[in-house]
Amino acid sequence: DKRCITKLVKNFRSHKELLTIPKALYYDNELDACADERMAESCLQFPGLTEDARKKKVPLVFHGVIGQDLKEETSPSFFNVEEIVIVLDYIRQILEMRENKVLPKEIGVITPYRRQVQKIRNKLKKEGYQDVMVGSTEEFQGQERAVIILTTVRSGETSGHVRQGLGFLASVKRFNVALTRAQSLLVVVGDPELLSTDSTWMEFLGKVVEMGSYTGCGLPECLV
Repeated sequence: DKRCITKLVKNFRSHKELLTIPKALYYDNELDACADERMAESCLQFPGLTEDARKKKVPLVFHGVIGQDLKEETSPSFFNVEEIVIVLDYIRQILEMRENKVLPKEIGVITPYRRQVQKIRNKLKKEGYQDVMVGSTEEFQGQERAVIILTTVRSGETSGHVRQGLGFLASVKRFNVALTRAQSLLVVVGDPELLSTDSTWMEFLGKVVEMGSYTGCGLPECLV
């Protein structure tokens, strides 16, 4: 019957705490976590988690950074050096974990800008981590990784219209996809001052703060 709508309410991919935010934002709190417990809980001792997140068993980090989004003459696409440095540091920390080891091929990096994709790929190749997948939200559609790192790129007053600048955020579906690719650890790197000017990101950041998963630069007044 073409009039019927099928609503998926079981998630067999992610740790239950990683579903808390998308469940509230997009699923009317009707999404059930059904993932394999051993995989879902494999990164709860990741040293990059905040102390609060470890205590609450929340495998989520939002790393706030006030960087600078840049362009090169040869490309209209943005990149953010500060965020690239932070992303690479998290990848190193993840790969150095002794308990429940994570392989490079089990890590994915999502970013809305092609230039950021290229620069991160080049850096990873130099360090021998070319098996880490780096791409846009669309490239991760239908996929999953043990660890997902999301770098939002845009930062500061130069970014203009937030929804236009963030790319995937203009589409609820893309934002939801980006948040729900991770099985056992999600790391988001971005500028909280800029992101909080968007209502969806504001709600996301508010929940991150509630969960004790925020680290990095100071929070904007609206989130303190």
